[in-house]
Amino acid sequence: MKRPVLVLNLIIYLLLYACGQNNPKDDLTGTWVLAKKENAIKSQSSIIPISKKKDSDNKESEQETIIRFNPNSSADFKQGNQCFKANYSHKGHKLTLGSNEFKILKLDPDSLILVEENQLMPTTYHYFKSNKEFEAVNELESIEEKYSNGQLKTKGVYLNGFEEGLWEEWFENGQKKSERKFKEGIPAGTWKEWDESGKLVREQKMD
Repeated sequence: MKRPVLVLNLIIYLLLYACGQNNPKDDLTGTWVLAKKENAIKSQSSIIPISKKKDSDNKESEQETIIRFNPNSSADFKQGNQCFKANYSHKGHKLTLGSNEFKILKLDPDSLILVEENQLMPTTYHYFKSNKEFEAVNELESIEEKYSNGQLKTKGVYLNGFEEGLWEEWFENGQKKSERKFKEGIPAGTWKEWDESGKLVREQKMD
């Protein structure tokens, strides 16, 4: 009488194991490098919004795109010398990555093919699995730069790799140079600029 119960338990275990092995999220976890991008028409479309964080040498670098899907439903991105972070969710053939939605055309241990949805001329992205390493993006990073005389030059915050909130600049004489506000890297609020004497020279509403 005990044998049928044991056989049934074994079948259930094997089914659960098989389902776990085919869990799409497990297959997605890891590092993927963009091999090619196919556009229906030539455009500047990109997989995610580009951070306004500048390279230290202010030169355009090779725009290699790498995505690392972490087990905690967050993803780290590297495009050239720019790094940022976003959340992702994966259900069936649908992948939501930050504010972008993709349809998964192919997902296996070595390759990932995505097509960007909600576009008149969809873009298809071909990725391959990689063991490349890059530093994870801090969720919150405070920036503070000073002149050689100790005077504050720049102050602001990066949130997930994007400018966030109030960013301030000063001249070397201590006079405020500018105030700018951002929301996820996008200009917001009212931007102001002063000259070295303290005179307001520009004021512009950004949203």
